Amino acid sequence: MRTTLTTSLAMLFACALLVSPAVAQDSDPDGVTAATDAYGVNPISGALETTDDVDCFAIYISDAAAFSASTNNAVSVPDTKLYLFEGDVSGATNGIAMNDDDPVGGTLLSTLPVGDPLYAGLSAGKYVLCVTSYDNDPLNAAAADIFPNCGFAGVCPPSGGGALASWDFPGFGDSGPYQIDLTGVGDNPGGCDLKFVSGPDIELLLDPNRVRVTGSVRNNGSANVRTTLFLDYNRAGGPPSGTITVGTGSLPPNINVAFDRTYSAASAPPGDYNVTLRLVDKDTGTVCATYAEVITISAPRVAGESGAPFEATAPVDFSTAVSAAASAPAAVAPNPFARQTTISSEVAAAADVRLAVYDVLGREVAVLVDARMDAGMHRAQFDAGDLAAGTYVYRLQVGNDVRTGRMTLSY
Repeated sequence: MRTTLTTSLAMLFACALLVSPAVAQDSDPDGVTAATDAYGVNPISGALETTDDVDCFAIYISDAAAFSASTNNAVSVPDTKLYLFEGDVSGATNGIAMNDDDPVGGTLLSTLPVGDPLYAGLSAGKYVLCVTSYDNDPLNAAAADIFPNCGFAGVCPPSGGGALASWDFPGFGDSGPYQIDLTGVGDNPGGCDLKFVSGPDIELLLDPNRVRVTGSVRNNGSANVRTTLFLDYNRAGGPPSGTITVGTGSLPPNINVAFDRTYSAASAPPGDYNVTLRLVDKDTGTVCATYAEVITISAPRVAGESGAPFEATAPVDFSTAVSAAASAPAAVAPNPFARQTTISSEVAAAADVRLAVYDVLGREVAVLVDARMDAGMHRAQFDAGDLAAGTYVYRLQVGNDVRTGRMTLSY
């Protein structure tokens, strides 16, 4: 999707910023990019944000005979579909297997069980696992469904032919959270322990023109890693070019740390800019992950503006952010509860916050918070009203960090 931003000549300038993704991706904000990987992440959790959404993840199958993937009944949107593809999300890839519904469990959830002959004999390596809902289908270059005969037959092979043409699966379904439980997977051998675990994403802002970079990073290893996240930019055909430090610090294992920084583009001369995020292990100098986009500035710089074309605020201190993230779990009290309970969480820095409650079928039953919130402790009360007794799931998103948990309504 290309985004065009314009302002009036009466305001002294007209500027259009166009973002071109480095690889094909779906058209919603949860787009699939080369940076979307889940090496060493288990379970995988997220949300289908629209009825035609699909989320795809690069995974490493370390033991194909033990591989399985299934959507978790307690926290997933109903009527999920799982697809397994060869390769990774950086290029065209062929279908291996899919599951629409679980015929054994009699549910509308999806399972790729251990030992299925479609994938039990595969070599260890990189694969792509996609989750969507109901009637969203992957297409080849001829716009034909790669899995056309896979209604409710359990695990099904591709029969439509051809490689996947786009990470945009057209159709319709349900929106809501999901969790995918995996076996037989691991981290990418020989690769870095540092990963992008959500995003990165680039949001274009006006008045004045700015580029906002967001996402989160994770250390999947077993020891602390000194980490730096750089943003490189260079204008095609000549200067300017440069590097900005987005974040730096020591990352301990198994904690997601968010970054959110805004860069002014008001003084940038017109042209195409290659913009790349580099996640680097400072001790070895290894580039562990990258994400690239092309930004086109099509009008003269703003009158009176000077300085670097992408002027940044201070970088994220990963070490400080880690301490905040590690000490801020959400809490539900009382739990179980009779009618009302309170969900408490600490926001480490000002961020967009959304807190919603779902039933076990993945249906959203309440939105408690949907606003930008300052740093500090925040509490939201959940009133069950006329809801039936049983288990409910909260989904708390703070910036790019997502936390989920269960609570029990018991009259």
